[in-house]
Amino acid sequence: MLRPEIASLAGWGYRFPLLGGCLTVCMVSLAGIPPTAGFIGKYMVFLHAISHDRLGLALTGVAASLIG
Repeated sequence: MLRPEIASLAGWGYRFPLLGGCLTVCMVSLAGIPPTAGFIGKYMVFLHAISHDRLGLALTGVAASLIG
């Protein structure tokens, strides 16, 4: 089984600038940092929960996002 190591990603910004940039954008999107697709997705889910009177669920999701 192939087990990639995090250390093997070190230096990608110098060796593979385009690939390193793509990896950075993907990680930022997974974190939900604005204006990425991950943020828009979280925003839409929370907006939908609020519009359907699930304020507690939306607040729990926002708190989980802040902690994460």
